[in-house]
Amino acid sequence: MSQPKVFISYSHKDEAEKEALLSHLGVLQQGGLIELWSDDRIIAGVDWKQEIRTELAQAHVVILLITANFLNSDFIRGREIVPVLERREREGLIVLPVIAKACAWKTVSWLSGMAVRPRNGRPVWSDAGVHQDEDLMTIAEEVAQIVDKSKIAAPSQSHHIFISYKRNAEPDESLVKPIYQALIDGGHRVFIDQNMKIGVEWAGEIQRQIEASDFMLVFLSEASIQSEMVAKEVEHAHRHYQKTGKARLLPIRVNFTDALPYQLSHYLDKIQYAEWHSHADTERLIKQLLEAINDIQSLPLPSQASSPPGYESAFIGPNPYADPRFIESLREPSGAVRLRSEFYIKRETDELLSRELTKPFGTTTTIRAPRQTGKSSLLIRGVAQAQNNGSRIALIDLQPIEDIYLESLDSFLRYFAELVVTKLRLDPAEVEKGWRSSLGASDKMTYLMEGYILPEIGANIVLAIDEADRLLRTNFHDTFFGLLRYWHNNRAMNELWERLDIIMAISTEPHLLISDVTQSPFNVGLKIRLQDFNELQVRELNQRHRSPLREDEVGPFMSFLNGHPYLTRKALYTMVTSGMGWLRLMKVAVTDQSPFGDHLRRYLWLISQQPELRNALKQIILRGKCPDEVSFYRLLRSGLIKGEDSKSCTCRCKLYEVYLKDRL
Repeated sequence: MSQPKVFISYSHKDEAEKEALLSHLGVLQQGGLIELWSDDRIIAGVDWKQEIRTELAQAHVVILLITANFLNSDFIRGREIVPVLERREREGLIVLPVIAKACAWKTVSWLSGMAVRPRNGRPVWSDAGVHQDEDLMTIAEEVAQIVDKSKIAAPSQSHHIFISYKRNAEPDESLVKPIYQALIDGGHRVFIDQNMKIGVEWAGEIQRQIEASDFMLVFLSEASIQSEMVAKEVEHAHRHYQKTGKARLLPIRVNFTDALPYQLSHYLDKIQYAEWHSHADTERLIKQLLEAINDIQSLPLPSQASSPPGYESAFIGPNPYADPRFIESLREPSGAVRLRSEFYIKRETDELLSRELTKPFGTTTTIRAPRQTGKSSLLIRGVAQAQNNGSRIALIDLQPIEDIYLESLDSFLRYFAELVVTKLRLDPAEVEKGWRSSLGASDKMTYLMEGYILPEIGANIVLAIDEADRLLRTNFHDTFFGLLRYWHNNRAMNELWERLDIIMAISTEPHLLISDVTQSPFNVGLKIRLQDFNELQVRELNQRHRSPLREDEVGPFMSFLNGHPYLTRKALYTMVTSGMGWLRLMKVAVTDQSPFGDHLRRYLWLISQQPELRNALKQIILRGKCPDEVSFYRLLRSGLIKGEDSKSCTCRCKLYEVYLKDRL
């Protein structure tokens, strides 16, 4: 059975004093009352900074050996005192400052308000240390009382637990607090992002904590399912669990029974859930979670979820935006805009795609734009139109495909073939039959299309591939996109291929996806390049939200967000649902309380993992130039920057520039 841990924080210049303290506390350790930890226990070769973070997160009691050396240490202040004070404020961590030697500790703001030991304030090693043993014995006895088993229950096994939830949302916040405390009281190490300062180090720490965790509790509420950061945390935990068996996901539905959005359902739909509907369920939920964490039993199966949410309803007359009936009809912006949503803004590109898909022969179309510009929204509208006109649809999203299918061209094309056949409601056994051939993977796929799929359907087929540049991470992307170009060329020789329309949505420059332009499917057919909204489109979207922006505010609004489709919609939604005016929104937009917080923190997460992108973005913000082409195209694809080339580029909007400049 693990014992309460006592962490000793000290300066290495005070080694002798630390050893004297350990000698007295060692009596408690010998008696099985505590487990002592100081940094001299770190094994050579271990990441010692991470080890200190981990041990601090597990500690029940922290003893600070206060001397001038201690107070002058930058490392102790930054790496030990900061997390200790955060846990003390958040969790009530017991901190015992021991005044070891005379120093100006009363002038230190964080220390002067604490109850120090010895209680008379006399340094332990004053008067040549004549009171040393008496003072250290008193401290040891106090620690023994603190860790008395009636006050700290040690679990049979201590686990590292990561809590993923939507900050500043209810009932999420009020539910997380008692669960967090119950886990701490149960002796588990729990990470929760409540008081961390947002920055590049924050993003790295989130990733480290997920990878160090045994379990991730995911609180799924009406608010959290729209959170980009929650989705990113779940995705990272899922991938880490697949590789290591750690960071096991434990989902909790928080008064929410609808279908999950795709970015969460892909990882969570096959996992058992716990459910919470009101505060009367809290104690039951805590018991279920503790039992699941201690492997006593699995979470219960959820009750039957209701059918997926429908489309947004039409407007209820020309009411002002504050009409509660209108506010209740709104959905928080997330992912592709629903087919019947009043908030989809048609652009010239909609008409271009519509005309292309009504042609009496097969076409090839590329939709290219940075992230969150509306590629998927345009794609599903083109697909819906084609379906209404009698075409059969195979819509393939490559983003959620498991890595195992991306290991080789053969494994990917077989999986791709099964997806196409399944989407078209054909017989999957034909894929198995086709793959018995000794031909190469590309030929197998081509003969499956030509010998079975196209003849069997007998109607036009639209093959729509979303997030096609996911394949950029593979070593076969040239071959796959060359195959699509081959199918395109086949139309000239075989009328059967005229039944096939190909649509691809990408964020990357085409030449990065396939190096041989003569084999590229991206330089034939219709090439649609989506742009951010112009001012007229922003005005139209403002009107559809009942004009929360005044006429004189549209210009500054455009200057700040530059017509970024997602940010524009999110800003208008926030103004309508919260009653926040434009000037107030602009002020909080770059703070840690930003309504765009999840979106912005996701970008911090991404660039924090890649120093070369972080450095490139700094140069773009400061000098308007990107130091290398590769970083330029990667940042352009991500949607962070805009520009024709690396010699002249800027952040995509003022919000990104101000927010990232402060944190980089």
